Amino acid sequence: MFDSDLFGELTVELFDDPPSFSARVSTTFTPDRSGPWTFGLRSVGDATLSIDGKVILSNDDAEIAEIVALGKPELRLDVDVILGATYVVSARLRRISDGDGLSGLILGCVAPFTDDPIGEAAALADTADVTVLVVGTNGDWETEGRDRDDTLIPGDQDELTRRFAATSTRTVVVFNAGSAIAMPWIDDVEPQGCLLLTLPKQLANSPTALHHPGRDGLANYGEGRLIGHRWYDTKAIQPLFPFGFGLGYGQIELTNALHIGTTAVEVHLVNRSHRDGVAVVRVYAHDPAEQLDDGEPDQWLVGFAKVRIARKATAVAIVKPDAQSLQQWTLLSTPSH
Repeated sequence: MFDSDLFGELTVELFDDPPSFSARVSTTFTPDRSGPWTFGLRSVGDATLSIDGKVILSNDDAEIAEIVALGKPELRLDVDVILGATYVVSARLRRISDGDGLSGLILGCVAPFTDDPIGEAAALADTADVTVLVVGTNGDWETEGRDRDDTLIPGDQDELTRRFAATSTRTVVVFNAGSAIAMPWIDDVEPQGCLLLTLPKQLANSPTALHHPGRDGLANYGEGRLIGHRWYDTKAIQPLFPFGFGLGYGQIELTNALHIGTTAVEVHLVNRSHRDGVAVVRVYAHDPAEQLDDGEPDQWLVGFAKVRIARKATAVAIVKPDAQSLQQWTLLSTPSH
């Protein structure tokens, strides 16, 4: 429930026997600061949250929002409290089972923010030699049962990133996200790593935009084989960042690429900088003589190799495409039923 020294002993009471039952949990809360604390309630089943006997949150009339666990959406409310005062916090859960008896209750609270938390964080970053800023999404956004409304990262994280980039001369931004996200501040920082997906400039450019959210409750996966980089290459759409994009502090250049028979590609690289670097060499297949059918990709990834190159040194990468990745299949006839 509440993992904090600000809360007293937790009491749990169970009424009736599962699978249909009700329960009550209660504790005391002694805030360490005055102001509007945010209380939250989330449950499987109908639930209420009360402070000093007064109900502040109730999801009795809320619709189920999650496919997994039949959960209801989280409710939040700001409540003004006084430093050092003791409040009785209790929640009541009622579960009318449809046979499985599955239930759950999540309660929480967040202390009030200062007047300018981003400014305080930026000022602290200004005193550091190097700033590592971790932003992104978590299970509240990366989840089953609902779609995201946009590609922005939640809350004020974009503004936080802008302030850090403007304040700290050496800032590393680490993204923890399970899907494509917008980066309106990208010109202010240098991204690191090698992307495993394509980031579009806008949601309308993605291969699924033409088919989402479907019609009459049905989602049509109409992009076929044109998913990921295959879509952007074939349709000549310039993404924000392509699949495999990555920047490093080493200045690594590809100087030559040679075919080794029909089974491999040899790539020569040179590191022109004064620090060690890493390069990921990717090989794509493309048949210039082929007349592409609608839905066939113009080119597709068939192999890659990761190479570490010392400063002012050269290296050779050998990429051996998997034979199956070069195969293409054609449906000659439609089976009859």
